Amino acid sequence: DFHHPTQYFWTADGIVLPDKDLPFVQDLFLIRKIWGYQQTLTTFILTFFVNQAFGFWRGVYCECRNIQSNLDGYFLILSTNVKRNDDGSFTEESAKLLEDVGQYSRLWHALFWASIAKRFQVLQTDLGLERMASRGLLTQTQLEILQELELSTKDQLKLAPLQWMLVRSIRAMDDGVVAGDTATKGMLLKGMNKLRGSYTKIPNKLAGRMPLAYT
Repeated sequence: DFHHPTQYFWTADGIVLPDKDLPFVQDLFLIRKIWGYQQTLTTFILTFFVNQAFGFWRGVYCECRNIQSNLDGYFLILSTNVKRNDDGSFTEESAKLLEDVGQYSRLWHALFWASIAKRFQVLQTDLGLERMASRGLLTQTQLEILQELELSTKDQLKLAPLQWMLVRSIRAMDDGVVAGDTATKGMLLKGMNKLRGSYTKIPNKLAGRMPLAYT
């Protein structure tokens, strides 16, 4: 049943395509060619850039896990080398040491992510620090120290509690609360360097999210 030269029509053998020489059909071939280019470009964007985005997410996720692992490693070294009672429990000085270093690490963790994520940047302000102090995340003395620091950027606030962790541990060695041998001190220094190395990789990844060849 024939209707129009640009339409399909049925025969006993099935569907017969319209004449390719018709102007309207030639225009359709041009549209098909354009669609082919768009399809290729779209496929490239979806496969390559989505793959890059997943690789970036995966890299940041792995570094986050490394931060946790390095923190755990530092505390493992510290807790296994502190002074203990005869029954194996922590002495009062040892418990106070571990509590202090744990508090420093939680403060560092909060300030670190405040330096990375925009949603947490308010924690670096005086108002944010005061709010954390009211919630027990830092003491009044620590609050005053952080507020009085002369820093080029607020992103450097996280370095203070990180230094407190190591300084408190070294002083505990001098006081005899932690084993003061060279090996233990070396392990603590190595653990702190590993922690620093793992967390610095995240801002480095953020600074160069896309390979330079594609920017």
